[in-house]
Amino acid sequence: MGLPTTSPDPPFRITRISHVVLAVTDLEASLAFYTGLIGLVVTEAGDDAVYLRGVEESAHHSVVLRRSDRACAERLGFRVAAEDDLDAAFAHFERRGLAAHWSDTVHQGRTLHATDVGGVAIELCVTMPSRPRRVLDFAAFRGAAATRIDHAQVHVTDPGAYAGFYTELGFRISEYATATGTPDAPLQGVFLARKGDMLDLVAFVNRGPRLHHVAFTVHDASIKLPAVCDRATSLGLRDCIDYGPGRHGLAPQQFLYLTDPDGHRIELVSYAYQLLDPEIEPVGWALDDPQGVTQWGPPPPASWWEQASPFRGVDVCSPYEPT
Repeated sequence: MGLPTTSPDPPFRITRISHVVLAVTDLEASLAFYTGLIGLVVTEAGDDAVYLRGVEESAHHSVVLRRSDRACAERLGFRVAAEDDLDAAFAHFERRGLAAHWSDTVHQGRTLHATDVGGVAIELCVTMPSRPRRVLDFAAFRGAAATRIDHAQVHVTDPGAYAGFYTELGFRISEYATATGTPDAPLQGVFLARKGDMLDLVAFVNRGPRLHHVAFTVHDASIKLPAVCDRATSLGLRDCIDYGPGRHGLAPQQFLYLTDPDGHRIELVSYAYQLLDPEIEPVGWALDDPQGVTQWGPPPPASWWEQASPFRGVDVCSPYEPT
């Protein structure tokens, strides 16, 4: 069967994952979670939307919280290299028969809304307003003082087709999971990289499309992650601790999963390894290897496998069964 290979000449150039847009039912409670526990910085706040970023980020936002009567994921955002890439992206989605349209999106340059092959709602832009980094403003740090957006993980019905779509766009497979741990079996999970480290986007087979989590990096994870759990408990937010702290085998980062007041899952992680040299081969894991999800400690709860945020207006389907 084999793994899909990275295109050396993608139709347009995505540079990195950029942001996520989440619909929340209690904007004030969500803001307290993202600032008080995750430690994001408020760039701008209004009655119906709040824009946040990590302490190392200079782009206007990496999280947008929108007030809504229904909690869901709105979109995953990616940056592209230049304005021409937006036009090339529009043409590419049209050729593939995938929905795409231009959007007048505040605090972003020209923005393209699209749907990828897995049904995930995405948006592409080139620029955002810039703000001073807060990385040296230690007195203002709160919670985890998350530094930057690292990756997003989605549930999709066919990870093989999903990987093929994004490798055509220049993403590399850093790690993957199959029943056997070899590329000869159908993909069950895939880690896709674009920004120079090992992951920007992760996809696992499940009912989808749904957003499993968005991850942010933290410094000093061995100290910071237990401290966030202590802080959550002292604030009466113990129930938001979803899974961890621990260390993954697949993508060997230290991790802690938290859920916001609407159940959107946020992961705090240590920094990932670099994936720069072309000779580096993807690392395979057997799906039933207990050290894949966690190197030590208890396995994740059933809710970690099954709970995820649907995308607004997108039907959730059962997984594809390869023949």
